[in-house]
Amino acid sequence: MQNAFYTTCCMPTTTGITGEAMWTALQTTGSLYEHVILIIHGGIGKNIAATAMLPLVKNAHPDCKIIVITGYPDIFLYNPHVFRVYNFANPLNVYDDYHDCSLVIAGEPYLDFGYLKKKRHLIDAFASMWNLHKSCVTSKVPHIFLLKKELESANSFLESISDKGKPVVMFQWAGGFLAPSQECQCDEKDVRKRFDIGRQRAYRRGLSIELAQKIADRLSEKYTVLCVQTPDYPKLEGTKITNIPLRGTFAVLSKVKSFIAIDSFLQHASAALNKRGLVLWGGTSPNLLGYAHNLNYWLTDQCGNSFCHRPNSYLFDSQSGYSWNCPYDEACLDFDPDVIIEKFNELEGISEN
Repeated sequence: MQNAFYTTCCMPTTTGITGEAMWTALQTTGSLYEHVILIIHGGIGKNIAATAMLPLVKNAHPDCKIIVITGYPDIFLYNPHVFRVYNFANPLNVYDDYHDCSLVIAGEPYLDFGYLKKKRHLIDAFASMWNLHKSCVTSKVPHIFLLKKELESANSFLESISDKGKPVVMFQWAGGFLAPSQECQCDEKDVRKRFDIGRQRAYRRGLSIELAQKIADRLSEKYTVLCVQTPDYPKLEGTKITNIPLRGTFAVLSKVKSFIAIDSFLQHASAALNKRGLVLWGGTSPNLLGYAHNLNYWLTDQCGNSFCHRPNSYLFDSQSGYSWNCPYDEACLDFDPDVIIEKFNELEGISEN
């Protein structure tokens, strides 16, 4: 097989079978397998993107039940293509229940050749690494399925946080995690330093606190600003924080006026929920990770290596004791907050008038 990592405990006994012939056999003899196990590593956004593959997997193996093992099982709840979903933290009885006569798929799309060459969207990279590239990826749309009660709870939440009746917009200005204090050689409570170092490792996509605050100040003039961030991140003045479960955040996103986000999980979720917003791009490319329904905005000719996708931890570009540093002082993230607000107001249904 060319790219994907596959394993099965019920392989045909034919010897000398080629990778291509083996894959053909897997696709045409679904009765050999009771389950397809998808092992999906990575963050929230990457897992959301992976949901676009589920209809293709089901189409390739219509007689099999799909099992998902992930760090974010909430993303896959109530998906009609998924039989069961397990958390990496507690994959109870997975081996005993499913190792016999199961096809396991665990290809890493960030290492796909087309993706690394900046020629293939993440969803197409999933299809390639999972050997679904012969299936037609006609729509790069992830899927999140919400219950009526979740949507009702989102409405109640929005009513409770609205500032003087102002419509709510969501703002995700940072992604990733705080750097460990021991690595920063700082106190555990030195959130600012841990944030700055953690941000430098996140593909040059997160905004500085100063720029994020300026954008929030402008938004606050007409909207209630709901920041999508973890509680340990620095809090922007005059904003609310989504201190709610992940599925609650999805439900709220489906109900808000609109959003402004960097390349992080919110923009992936927006595609799944058909919510249009403004996405700010720095070191990563909308051609690889974005969605056409959003207003994707980036600065041109700011450096000699646009959309560099660095540091790339999957290729050891950011490790303990070493991290790639941008030689252009992160010029790709030097946004003008006034221009950002102008772009936000270009969205359908958003106007300062």
